[in-house]
Amino acid sequence: DGLGSVRLRLRDGSPKAKEWVQALVDQHADCHGCTFYRAEAVPPHWGSPDWPDTYEGGRWGPPYALVQGGLSARGAAEPPRVPREDNPVVRRGMAAWAGGGSGPAFFIALADHPEWGRGHTVFADAVTEDIAALERILALPTKTTPGKIPITNLVTPVPFTLERV
Repeated sequence: DGLGSVRLRLRDGSPKAKEWVQALVDQHADCHGCTFYRAEAVPPHWGSPDWPDTYEGGRWGPPYALVQGGLSARGAAEPPRVPREDNPVVRRGMAAWAGGGSGPAFFIALADHPEWGRGHTVFADAVTEDIAALERILALPTKTTPGKIPITNLVTPVPFTLERV
């Protein structure tokens, strides 16, 4: 598809997440059913104190500076429901479970997210030079779902596979 690879370095500080992802790679490397489905650009005003935060948005979005996907390989076990593991303030390039949960939905941050505090288990870090592949995903057609929190989803989700590096 020409978008490139996104390599993630799993973090030792999230042992349950790391163990589950490693098992997924070993047993379901084709990751049939795994996709990136949400693509939120980094707005030009990201983090600017000139933009007040309101319920409708502000300096931290929308859009929300992330690419989100699901490690929902057909036939794979769900990840264990565990308390948060390694939960630093999310920074650009970090991969974390979405919604403060424990997977299989995850996101990779395209900017620092101090507004979230320490609310997400971070289980991996994207290799710096692979962030460009995530930014290419942002150029694909999207549709925004209106509502209190607008969500920008890809019109056509991008499937991916897994491999050990």
